[in-house]
Amino acid sequence: MIDLANLLGSLVLTLVALAGVVRYSSVAKLRRGIDSGASRNLELTIAGVSAFLAVWFLVAAFRTEGITRVPSPLLTARSLVEMLGDGTLAANIAASVGRIVVGFSCAAFVGVSLGWLAGTFLLFNQLVMPTNSFLRYIPPTAFVTLLIVYFGIGDTYKYSVVFVSVVFFIVQMTVDAVEDIDVRYREMGLLSGMDSVEILRHVIVPGTLPRVIDVLRVNLSGAWTFLVAAEVIGADGGIGHLIAISQRFGRIENLYAAIVTFGFIGIVTDWLFKHFSQRTFRWAR
Repeated sequence: MIDLANLLGSLVLTLVALAGVVRYSSVAKLRRGIDSGASRNLELTIAGVSAFLAVWFLVAAFRTEGITRVPSPLLTARSLVEMLGDGTLAANIAASVGRIVVGFSCAAFVGVSLGWLAGTFLLFNQLVMPTNSFLRYIPPTAFVTLLIVYFGIGDTYKYSVVFVSVVFFIVQMTVDAVEDIDVRYREMGLLSGMDSVEILRHVIVPGTLPRVIDVLRVNLSGAWTFLVAAEVIGADGGIGHLIAISQRFGRIENLYAAIVTFGFIGIVTDWLFKHFSQRTFRWAR
């Protein structure tokens, strides 16, 4: 059975997307490659979002019955508003964000600190990097059962999953950032009479901070991914728990709303990291 309303929505959004692309292309040709400005870029962004929603509406038009149905963006939005209204979504977001803040903050502190030390001092490099490389190739989900054995299924277990899922990658990527610093800066520090600790403080740390912010921005998405896996098992709250409950009771609209919530959280946190980096490290552009 085909849902004509969803089919019509898909058609309208497809036309919007095509109009945005054609308009952008026409302006770009007229200006012969000159930057067409923020408004033109916004139009292209709207066209891309419209194309995504058009595909979603199209799929929803043909998958309308049973547990395998696909709710339209409108039904998903309605479910999102309902869960915001009764406090269900806010409570689950707060639980997940709290776990991310604790687990990811610990991983960032440990990972960046070890990365700076291993990238600066040969002794630390030889002590840390072989083991880090070994652990980095073990899938984080392989630690889940082990962490349940030691920490149970409470919040400490979730913090640990978030920590283990990203800390080894943060170490390696921070070391890479240190090694990419121009060797002439280190040589200038040595000629100025700095020792290794002073070079770390005055050359390595300031020189790598913009890259470190990008490292944390990239790894935050991984932390969210594995937090969902952790919350599915025995959690009493969190977005992952909401997804599991929605699937168990066939609340497909709520499931989609929870997934969309991850997307919104990702956009916000990514923008915050990017904005902070651009405002703080203008010299690194």
